[in-house]
Amino acid sequence: MIFVVLVLLLAIVGYWIHIDTKYQAHRRRWDRHQANLAIYRERSSDIAESLDEDSKEQELEASLLLLEDVGNEHETPKQLRATPWLPLATIILICVLALSGYFYWGDPLAVRLESVHSQIQKAYENASEEDLDKVIMLLEKRNDSRLRGVSSSAYLTRLYFDKGDYENVVRTHKLAEQQGTNSLNSDILRVRAAFNIDNQELTEETLAVIQRILVQDPENPTVMQLLAIHSYSLNQFGEARGFLERVLRQPLPPSASELFDRLLSSTNEKLDADHIGVRVTVEVTNLAAPHQWLTVFAREDDNSPPIAVVRRPNITNGIYTFLLDDIVSMIPERKLSSFDRVNVVAQLSPNADVGDSDQTSEIQSGWITPSNRASVSLRLSDVGNEESITVSVALEPSFEAQDDWPVFIIGRRIGESGPPLLVKRVEVRDLPITLTLSASDAMLPGAEFPQEAIEVLARVSSTGSATRAIDDIESNPVHVNVGQRVGLKLNQLVTEAEGQ
Repeated sequence: MIFVVLVLLLAIVGYWIHIDTKYQAHRRRWDRHQANLAIYRERSSDIAESLDEDSKEQELEASLLLLEDVGNEHETPKQLRATPWLPLATIILICVLALSGYFYWGDPLAVRLESVHSQIQKAYENASEEDLDKVIMLLEKRNDSRLRGVSSSAYLTRLYFDKGDYENVVRTHKLAEQQGTNSLNSDILRVRAAFNIDNQELTEETLAVIQRILVQDPENPTVMQLLAIHSYSLNQFGEARGFLERVLRQPLPPSASELFDRLLSSTNEKLDADHIGVRVTVEVTNLAAPHQWLTVFAREDDNSPPIAVVRRPNITNGIYTFLLDDIVSMIPERKLSSFDRVNVVAQLSPNADVGDSDQTSEIQSGWITPSNRASVSLRLSDVGNEESITVSVALEPSFEAQDDWPVFIIGRRIGESGPPLLVKRVEVRDLPITLTLSASDAMLPGAEFPQEAIEVLARVSSTGSATRAIDDIESNPVHVNVGQRVGLKLNQLVTEAEGQ
């Protein structure tokens, strides 16, 4: 459009020159004699006005002198003829130059991107490789024109990649790099194509492109996957584990998530025998809502920030295994291996943030010393599910108990005697602990949670039996509604056995 306006503007200017030349050619022009005579008359009039009546002689002398300057010669006036071909030729020349510039810089024969987009959609809808080849030819012509740009290069790179022509993907991307028309998406396609060409290896040239991608998108899942596979193939299992954790904490298709989870398990098994960490097994049950995040982290105490963290999105009911170690430490200066003991926490939440909220289900272990054999198992039930309660149990510091003494968390229907409704068993070494009680913890199979509140208490058994005995340590019983959470403090010494 701009070139059309330019052509019209130049045509108007040329026409104005033509009109001006045409009318100026017929204007009356004086010769020298006529000019001198006009000067004589003007000066004579000035002299006559400046002299009085007694100065007639002076006026006459001045007139004679002026007449001598006028002279008697007469030049034959030349009749200027208009030459219409000159402005016409000017107009034609300007138009030719404008059109030449339009065709040279505008490149009107290059294909429009709107047309390319519609043709690509049509080719994909028809699953026609022939139509796809035609679009590729059009894009190649555009890329060879002065209208080439980021969009045309990205289209062409994508089409070659979808076609499986990885050689041309790399060629097109290299040309785009030289012309400065590459983009983040075309960089990613180049890396994927080069990875396939180079037999699942990353060359120095490809790694340079990866570094450019990571500057713009540090957690790009495609790049993380390729780096994980590359590191695993080089037996660099520590680096592979770091990349795999970064892959799995992003939402992925179920098939891809399962594949990389298996690869991570294999990677963890190949770590050094003295690799320090805590292996965590989390059983997720009674999940009330889909698309929840499972976050497992180690911390020094209840008020300290997480030391090492792993996350998984789109959790379902099932068993998950994790490894907390220095590789997943949040801050390089606070490595997990430098702590004498840590507390492991598992959380279910609607997002990836680590923190407490009304929508978060949490369970924690007792104190664990990170080592090459440290492990812990947790059972986590969604607090949003109406068929569960969450209980936190802690031992009063002034009381002493052996690490292997059992701790029973007991739930009863209010006002009922006899066997308890729920029982959960842990050990003193596990305290403090947060866990979830659900119908699966019922003493009798098929038992249902009551709609009213439940009486919950915790007891440390000095005899190893669930039956109340002297020197046991227990908490006050608390009434809690289903779906809520409660805290129990073991701070009362039993002085009477049950039934006494």
